[in-house]
Amino acid sequence: MLRLQDLRPYLSELARHFIAAFLPFSLALATFLFSYTWFERNQALTSLSGNETIRIETAKNATQSLLNEVVADLGLLSNDQILQDWLETPSPGALKDVTNHFLLIARTKRIYDHIRLLDLSGKERLRVNFSLGGPYSVPDGELQDKSNRYYFSESVNLTRGHVFLSPLDLNVENEEIERPMKPMIRLATPVFDRQGIRRGVLVMNYLAQHLLGKLGEAASGIQGELMLVNGESYWLLSPRHEDEWGFQLNSGKRFDLTHAQAWRQIQAGQTSVQNESGLYTATALRPAILSQKQAGSVLITTGSIPASDYVWWLISHIPEPGLSNLVSSRTNLHVAFVFALFLIGVLSFSYAAMRVARIRSDENLKQAAKVMEVTHDAVLILCPNRKILSANQAAAAITGFLPSELMGADERMTRAHQDEVEREETIWMQVEDHGQWQGEIWNRRKNGEAYPAYATIGRITDHKGRLQNYIEIFSDITDRKLEEQALLKLAHHDPLTGLPNRALFLDRLEVALATAKRAGHKASVLFIDLDKFKPVNDELGHEAGDILLCEIAKRLQAALREADTVARFGGDEFVVLLPEIDHDHDALTVAGSLIERVRDEIMVKGHACHVGCSIGIAFFPGDADEPARLVEQADQAMYRAKQTGSGAIRMAGRELPDHPIPARRYLKPVT
Repeated sequence: MLRLQDLRPYLSELARHFIAAFLPFSLALATFLFSYTWFERNQALTSLSGNETIRIETAKNATQSLLNEVVADLGLLSNDQILQDWLETPSPGALKDVTNHFLLIARTKRIYDHIRLLDLSGKERLRVNFSLGGPYSVPDGELQDKSNRYYFSESVNLTRGHVFLSPLDLNVENEEIERPMKPMIRLATPVFDRQGIRRGVLVMNYLAQHLLGKLGEAASGIQGELMLVNGESYWLLSPRHEDEWGFQLNSGKRFDLTHAQAWRQIQAGQTSVQNESGLYTATALRPAILSQKQAGSVLITTGSIPASDYVWWLISHIPEPGLSNLVSSRTNLHVAFVFALFLIGVLSFSYAAMRVARIRSDENLKQAAKVMEVTHDAVLILCPNRKILSANQAAAAITGFLPSELMGADERMTRAHQDEVEREETIWMQVEDHGQWQGEIWNRRKNGEAYPAYATIGRITDHKGRLQNYIEIFSDITDRKLEEQALLKLAHHDPLTGLPNRALFLDRLEVALATAKRAGHKASVLFIDLDKFKPVNDELGHEAGDILLCEIAKRLQAALREADTVARFGGDEFVVLLPEIDHDHDALTVAGSLIERVRDEIMVKGHACHVGCSIGIAFFPGDADEPARLVEQADQAMYRAKQTGSGAIRMAGRELPDHPIPARRYLKPVT
């Protein structure tokens, strides 16, 4: 019978070796486990923060683009030919023409509460108001004296091309906040006659609720609560409407009172802030600073109003515990820690006793195989000659090969094409030099389909550093790539029609003009505005209007060459770029064909709709050398066309030729 004292030396030695192995390895693996969990959470947080930043910046760019359009409208209207005619010869008939033109602008844009023309004393010479029923002209007896209003005093002495921009606040009528509340931005600029003499001030009250609504649309997809805060920390837009406009409603509610720490860090220049209240993603929006590329020669001034009134902060806030749910680690820390201690105990005891070590080694291999099978990532074990030794079910699911087909095959069979096979030699050189490689690579499935993958390749060595095997772990990142492409498309394309938006169009126009200048050929811009579109919206609803716009977009695209660009600038306005034409008649031919295609009947929800369009044409280099100026010239020509009647074409700075337009093989045939 084996006595305890006989086992004591063995047990003592076993315990000594067990402790010597258990303590350092348990500490190392516990450190690794906590580090891995921390790293995984931070990676998820970084990815979330990056996505929030992209969407916030997209919303910022969309907001800035809307403001650019409003400033551009004011600039165009202040230099309009009809207004210049009245300034030159101020007769009742000319004033009526100006009033009708202002009514057309208000009816077309639907975003201006008031359009005023003041004389140099501050008295209104005309005013167009906009209500739910549409725009209307205010009778002479109701015109007011605005000489004591700040926007008049701030703008009346400005030089040509300067625009005064007011802060964003609620509209006040008769010393009281108008109900229902109207967020408003006022823009004012002096007007000059053709001799350069200052004759008055043009004022436009922009309905900023349109801007706030578009801001919410542009920021769709953010995980957090969207807020817009002014420079004094008052909410202009909040998930809780009762918090908004505290600086005028005297509610005392401000962002910095409930988010003090985040506000200090945002003011210090941090665009991403995380604290116990959650994750904040912020960007500064300065509406008084417009891009010279988009605003042309217009200069914005804030006058004597504090600069803090012209800084807005666009903020996304993901509060706790929602943030924790979004970035929580997949690893259960407590279960993983217990498992780590158990594994260390097994390995330590195996070190102390060879027999137990062998048994525990077999169990550990079985557990590792189980982990390979339950993971969502593909795992390949490779021989030193890079032949596949084993593959898990995830590898079979991703590649389409059966595990039996993978085993024994060269791992290069999973690569997409020859370029990746050649690149792989560089990858394996890094594995040999540094022990592992991580990065994106193109793989292929059994059916030949290529897909992007994120792979990690590493060496497996024995205790002496000798190579035993390689391990390759990869995952299919197709969805992530598609999401990135979708975000990029959202930033550069109109969400309704899928056409390029204003920003992308201007970029293409800039490239086209540079190419035309080098090659010495002509280019043209066609500004298209739909006629009779409003009745479709009013009678059939906005959904029908959207269907009609999409069909018009398809017809315009179908009529043009692949090298041409058609973009939607907003509302029912489209712009076409013809980057290379031989003669002015080519653009006229295109315009005529587009009018015919738009004029054809369109069925919308069982109704036959007939709309038309008016087109203004500007040519490079004859009409303008700069992209923004060329678009402006085409826009002005379009306005002259609309005054003529539906289906009219006008060229910037000239009349249509009176001789027939030659037939050129320029357009696609009508199908």
